[in-house]
Parts: sequence; C-alpha cells; structure tokens
Amino acid sequence: MNTSTSKNTVKLTDRSVKALEVTGKPQKFFDEKGLYLYVTEKGLKSWRYDYRVGGKRATVTFGRYPEVALSLARKKHLEARTNLANGGDPAREKKVLKLERQHLLSNTFVVV
Repeated sequence: MNTSTSKNTVKLTDRSVKALEVTGKPQKFFDEKGLYLYVTEKGLKSWRYDYRVGGKRATVTFGRYPEVALSLARKKHLEARTNLANGGDPAREKKVLKLERQHLLSNTFVVV
C-alpha cells in the first residue's frame, strides 16, 4: 500500500475544496493550525487533524466532505484542539463515544 502523500498548503474555501481534482494518489490539503482535507486516490475527501499525545502521533477524522462542510470541520477542529490543550485525546474520546452509542443501540430490547 502506498501511503505517500503530496503536501499542499493553501487557505481552503468551499470553492477550492469543490474544485479539487483527483490525481490518482493520496493528497493532503492543509487549512490552518493542522486541519486538513485528505483526498484518497479515488477522490473521497475527509477532514482530519494530526496531533501528538503522550509522545505518539494520533489522527482524528471529523467526517467526509461534503457531508461535513468546511465551516463545521473548522468548528470540530477547534473543539479537538481545545480538548487536547485541556489534556484530552480527541481520537480516543471519539472512539469511546462511538462504542458507547453502539452498546446502547445493541441493548434496545428488554427481557420480559
């Protein structure tokens, strides 16, 4: 699996995100303060943020574009950075919340 990416730094806008072309290889388009749009070789676009916690690199994904607009991605990114500054781990906490939701949904029936 080829994991090399091309690093592009531009201030993203809705127009520039819509106009991005698929190149056949993974690409990262950075916005500001670590938020970036990851574009797969097939053209799927998702908002991500890489950070370090406990000396290790971690990535949190905020959702796919266009379902998650640039403005919402920026808001989620700010929340993640605030969480990190307060000692949290955004990706780990997102996983925990997802598991809790799955657990609640799996326990919808009551034994009578």
